[in-house]
Amino acid sequence: MPPAALYGLVRHRAGGYALNEDRVILRTRRLARTTVVAPRGRLQSRGFSVSPLQKRLDLATLEIEVASGRGGTAFRLTDLAAGAARGVVDALSARAGRPEEGQGRTA
Repeated sequence: MPPAALYGLVRHRAGGYALNEDRVILRTRRLARTTVVAPRGRLQSRGFSVSPLQKRLDLATLEIEVASGRGGTAFRLTDLAAGAARGVVDALSARAGRPEEGQGRTA
């Protein structure tokens, strides 16, 4: 049990996101930490999902797909605060005007 708890803590602390006017940055961890820098213009889809356990804890999973090559690549940031996930999706979906700058981490 302690190794799994330690892995969960390390994975949670490594996760985060940042937004600026022309790109989105996601950082996740499985075994190695991965940082994704994607231009907003290359995003094919963006959204979030909530499992029953996440709903009880007010968390969500942020999901983005980036166009690359012949297909696309999907990235997920799990256990992000539900309000933050909604805010990121809204900011990435905004088409008019310059998006507001912001950054955050998982709660």
